[in-house]
Amino acid sequence: PAYIKTDFLSTNLGFSSETIASTEEIRRRNYPLRRIGDVADVANTITFLVSDDASFISGDCLVVDGGARYTNMRL
Repeated sequence: PAYIKTDFLSTNLGFSSETIASTEEIRRRNYPLRRIGDVADVANTITFLVSDDASFISGDCLVVDGGARYTNMRL
């Protein structure tokens, strides 16, 4: 899985905003697309998959990770 920006780290794990910002900057620099994914990226993918535009897609994995799987960075 990729790092998707949500409130989970601060709300559920209690990470400080400084820790989160530092982690995000490291990941941003190392992701091929040079940005952190957000919930809209995932939602847009789901919206596409349930639309008529994706009616011929079946049985495939669609990776929404900003290219993270092509790096050696631990997620």
